[in-house]
Amino acid sequence: LLEPLYEIPKSTTVTIKIYKKANLATDDWKLEKTVTKTITSTLSEKVEVETGVDFNSGFFKVEIVQ
Repeated sequence: LLEPLYEIPKSTTVTIKIYKKANLATDDWKLEKTVTKTITSTLSEKVEVETGVDFNSGFFKVEIVQ
């Protein structure tokens, strides 16, 4: 059984912030990208991050602000 990570009403605009840091031993999260997106589907929504963020190394966290 899969549960959604977030339940956001349709037609809601959210800001998605992607943070990155080199290792888990430090607490120096660096903001890599901010994307504003309007949720258009009640089932699921995939958010593409444009080029400019290297996802090949490091650790990431995502913050969704409604």
